[in-house]
Formats: sequence, C-alpha cells, structure tokens
Amino acid sequence: MSYPHRLYLSFYSCGYRIMPDPEIDGAHVEAPHPQTAPCGPTPPDKPEPKRVSQFNFAGTARPNNPALLTPIDAYRQRRRAGRRRTVGAFVVLVLLICFGIGTVALGVAQSSADALDESYVFSGALPLLPFSDDPKAARAATSTPQQDWKQGTVPSLYQNDPQWSAKPYASSTLGACGQAPLCMAMVNVALTGSHDVLPMDAAKTIEEGGFASNGATDASFIPETAAALGLDAVEVSADESSVRRQIIAGKPVICVMGPGDFAETQSFIVLSGIDMDSKLIVHDPASDSRSKGWDFETILGQAESLWAISAPAASA
Repeated sequence: MSYPHRLYLSFYSCGYRIMPDPEIDGAHVEAPHPQTAPCGPTPPDKPEPKRVSQFNFAGTARPNNPALLTPIDAYRQRRRAGRRRTVGAFVVLVLLICFGIGTVALGVAQSSADALDESYVFSGALPLLPFSDDPKAARAATSTPQQDWKQGTVPSLYQNDPQWSAKPYASSTLGACGQAPLCMAMVNVALTGSHDVLPMDAAKTIEEGGFASNGATDASFIPETAAALGLDAVEVSADESSVRRQIIAGKPVICVMGPGDFAETQSFIVLSGIDMDSKLIVHDPASDSRSKGWDFETILGQAESLWAISAPAASA
C-alpha cells in the first residue's frame, strides 16, 4: 500500500508523510519525512516535532483533516457529528411542539375569557332570578331618555326598564308581558313627538279596550288602540316590497311575531327602518340584544301579521 506525500507546518517546519504501521495490520502512522522537510532530520537532542493542524495553547495538536485520521478515529468523529445533529434536531422538534402547545393554550384561554365576558360574570351584572337564556335581556336595559324622544325617530323602550317594569298590566306587570303597550308607545312618539303617551298610558288604553288579560295581549288590539291614540293602522302583506314601501313612507310597522327567534309564544316588535345592509331595523321591547338589523326573510317568515301605523295627516 502506498500513501501520498503531504507537507504540514510543525513547530520546527518539518514535513510529515503518511506511512503504513508494520506492527498493526491495516493501520498507518505519521512520521517525519527528512527528504521533504526544509529543516532536514530532527536533531537527536530535540523533541519529536508535533504537527500543527488544529493548534491550542496547551502545546498539543489534534488532526483536523479526516484524510489523516485512522479509520477508528474517523468512525468516532462521524458518530459524534451524527449525535450532535440528532440532538440538535430533537431540540428543534421540542421547541416547535412547545410553541404549538403554547399557541393552542393561548387561543383556548382567550376564548374562555371572551365567553366569561359575554356572560357578564365579571361585569357585576349577573341576571336576577328567574334566570333568562339571554343575559342581555335579563339585565335592566337602558331605554332612550324621555328628553331625547322626538318626532321621526322611534325610541328604544324596554319592558324591564325600572321606570315602568313594575307597573301593573294584564293581571301581571309591564316588565313581564308589556311588549304590546311599549310598541304602541314607541310608534306614537315617532309619529307625533308627544311625550304624553307613556308605556303605562298605552297599557291602560289596551286594557280598557279589553285586549289584555292573564299576562297576554290579543293581537287585534293594534287598530283599535291606534285609533284611540289618534293614529291610523293599516294591515300590510307579509312580503318584502310591501314592507319596504311602508317604511320608506315613514310609517313604522308593528309586527305580531309567532314562536321563533323572538319568543316561544306570541310577541310584538317594531320595524323602524332599513339599514345599509338592507336589513330591517328592529326594536324589541323584550331584549336590547335582539334590537338590531334582521333580514327580511327571518322577520317575514315568523310574522303572523304586520300593521303600518301613521298619523292621520300622513294618511293617503
């Protein structure tokens, strides 16, 4: 077996060459090579020169070229490099897993916080018994202040407003079943601007007409109660074009709603306009959370009857 001659810098600028080791079969050693060393043979009174391929200040030199390593050392070096790569890959994998778990945990915590916030647990506004499925409906909703009532605008009036929630109505109270008189009070304000007809006054008018009893209101109260308040009521077909025409004409519409999104039984709401998304603006006396924009299909699909209310001067 022959080995190439190679020069390496040593402490004494002497060359080395790789040559077979006769004592170990298949092994090789590095030995000084006088013919290629600039300084000639090593003097007998000087220590054996050391090859400097990876120098450190301790005066030792370790071979850094894989071509100069013995097969066993080369195998060990490859094993060490492989272990370092494996450990590095494992560390990266662990970090990625931790990051993923942290991201999921943060999302779950945020969702839980949002759910708690919506349930009003931390707002100090827990619903009073009996418990309602709608937390916002159970809170004392804020009605439009009376000083802000004006003609042309339907105010938001809620039956659980402390101003009138305890007032008697239909063998119960306005807070329990006062949707009908509140709807009539809202449209009266919008059409006349008068502050004279409060929910209690509308409730009295409905009761005097014999339309309220046992916590319920007969849907036929609308035309007669409107007439008693000096208003006109015209029944409207449950189709989008008819409802649009009445609302555009400035006539609020009282809807008698069947079981569905607004109540498990019959209920009353007011349609006051159409928003930029082409949805009906709904005023629900029983819930401020349901007083928002609703699509025509939902409202007309659940409506039992619709009545457009107008002031006499605006009648066609």
